[in-house]
Amino acid sequence: MQVAYVCADAGVPVFGMKGCSIHVQEIVRAFGKRGDKLTLLATRLGGKQPDDLDIANLDFPIPSGLSLVERERAQVVAAERIARAVVTSAKPFDLVYERYSLWSSASMRAARQREIHSVLEVNSPLIEEQQTHREISDLSLAEQIRHEAFSNAGTIITVSEEVAGYVRAHLNDSDSSKVHVVPNGVDVERFAPTRFSQTNSREFTVGFLGTLKPWHGLESLLSAFEIVYQRFPSARLRIIGDGPLREELQDRIQNHRPQLQSQIDWVGAVSPLDVPCELSKLDVAVAPYLESDEFYFSPLKVYEYMAAGRAVVASQIGQISTLIQDNINGCLYTAGDFQRLAAILIDLASDPNRRSRLGIAARECMAASHSWDSTLARILSHVLLDQRITKRPVPS
Repeated sequence: MQVAYVCADAGVPVFGMKGCSIHVQEIVRAFGKRGDKLTLLATRLGGKQPDDLDIANLDFPIPSGLSLVERERAQVVAAERIARAVVTSAKPFDLVYERYSLWSSASMRAARQREIHSVLEVNSPLIEEQQTHREISDLSLAEQIRHEAFSNAGTIITVSEEVAGYVRAHLNDSDSSKVHVVPNGVDVERFAPTRFSQTNSREFTVGFLGTLKPWHGLESLLSAFEIVYQRFPSARLRIIGDGPLREELQDRIQNHRPQLQSQIDWVGAVSPLDVPCELSKLDVAVAPYLESDEFYFSPLKVYEYMAAGRAVVASQIGQISTLIQDNINGCLYTAGDFQRLAAILIDLASDPNRRSRLGIAARECMAASHSWDSTLARILSHVLLDQRITKRPVPS
């Protein structure tokens, strides 16, 4: 199958280290394992193409130094250029797979007009995210593009029920059947615990992996770790990742919790290929998300924690609540309750056998049904079903 993978989002460096980057790379890898021929069309490559990605790529970069208005318009133009490249390809595409972005609807429109199967992957409510965390100039245009992209897509894949509800709210009832939930996956082979040596003599080590942003709840984790440290003075906390909160968090520790400074390892950002090794150094991996009425994530970090065979402790929120069975393949606690988090960590520090049982169950859960290969298989099964059920007319 000839596949065009479209990522017109200038905020996604497809060969970078962000979670969104990893998602793109893993879906591309899964297509490759199937034997499909894939062409990547993106506005931001963002690094060296991994050696194991046997793909062609076409770059449609956004110029630097633009104003907000100019940048938005430039991304619309880039999306139109990508769509033209899709329909004029020397080898016609059998499938157009696009990661939904704020300023791109042209590829979904072109695929529908040419009667090419299409998938729109929606990972979050982008307009609302942009309004909350960044800036947006032409809201009306972004809403128009959202409507066009959602309406023209042959199949829409969302990573969580919450995102699916958001998409359906912006579709006609007759189109809601093309919206499907397929949670994220993980490379179960790359994260296999047997690939990395395990050391039983080291200190009890708690860890976090991810971008250091407010909603990830790092302050809550630090408060919990302070309690753990009082019980286990040799305990360590490893923060794997970087982000806008790092300096602020380090200042807080220096000024208010100086006793913890020597117990915390700020690992910084690491290559995706190095993440499994970093996770192998942890006894417990934590996803301390804060309470939110709109938790729509399908957190890659939790899948990676579990595939690596770690004992996982996570906030009982959103999709995490269905992925983790409390005290079976991980531990759940009420989001924001750092004292309960600390109590769980103390129990796990005292019981290595329990940590091992939880880690083994977590690994088995991922290996059984959450590989990227199985994730892509579910996506493509929905594509085939949607195309069989209805052949939607091209909108005027």
